[in-house]
Amino acid sequence: MKKLILFSVLLFLIRPQSLSAQVSACPTVNAGPDVGTTCGSPCTNLTATIQGTLQTNTYAVQNIAYSPYSYTTGTPVLINIDDTWTPVVNLPFCFQFFGNNYTQMVIGSNGLISFNLGYASGFCQWSFVNPIPTNTVPINSIMCPYHDIDPSIGSSSDIRYQTYGTAPCRQFVVSWYNVPMYSSSCNSMLASQQLVLHESTNIIDMYISSKPLCTGWNGGLATEGIQNATGTVAFSVPGRNATQWNVVNDGKRFMPTGAPNYTIQWTGPSGPIGNTATVNVCPTVTSTYTCTVTN
Repeated sequence: MKKLILFSVLLFLIRPQSLSAQVSACPTVNAGPDVGTTCGSPCTNLTATIQGTLQTNTYAVQNIAYSPYSYTTGTPVLINIDDTWTPVVNLPFCFQFFGNNYTQMVIGSNGLISFNLGYASGFCQWSFVNPIPTNTVPINSIMCPYHDIDPSIGSSSDIRYQTYGTAPCRQFVVSWYNVPMYSSSCNSMLASQQLVLHESTNIIDMYISSKPLCTGWNGGLATEGIQNATGTVAFSVPGRNATQWNVVNDGKRFMPTGAPNYTIQWTGPSGPIGNTATVNVCPTVTSTYTCTVTN
């Protein structure tokens, strides 16, 4: 004879969204399938899988499916302008990066953004040698990747930003599309790359449609990674830190891995039963258990 344990889930502030082909970074909690017990084993574990807000002092680099947003949708910036930062761009939501909260940023023509507003409308450095972390390249930045590209060449070159989704699960997307590599010998090589900032979870996604290798300029160096406001802490994609490399149709995720900024509460028929992801229950009748995650 079996007893069936039914349990339900309250989502972390919102329902998970369908993001077309994009890899979800929305806050969610999933308690898994219904569980049954037997008379000989009346107890069982219930485990919730949670994607919530974590502190952003550390990150892990993950491979994700190549599933970018449109490269050619949104507000155009840096039209036919090389080696320059945009004026200040307002973010549609608060984004946490290395423990600090930001509502503004600047976009660089060489494939990166920075939360250092002092760069606004200034020179976007193209020459670099040192791997991150280092304060000899733009600090407080997301490099996706950072390399010398030239949007002043070619009519197809396009840099844009756009917001998708609804609060509290929006995505702020910056795209560099068909931007020629710098130097006359490499202008026929076109780079297309995209950065996605996710609201609430502070996850960073990077998509690369095409990243050519131009060895004839700046040593062919490129960096895909992130570094903090002092240039002392950084996380990069292995093999892509001030090195020569090329790739097509590639996806990477920088996932915060600090302490949780949320609480968990399991509730059963008689009230609260635990505040960890896994709880052990021993029902005597068919019962419903709810996991609530609060940011």
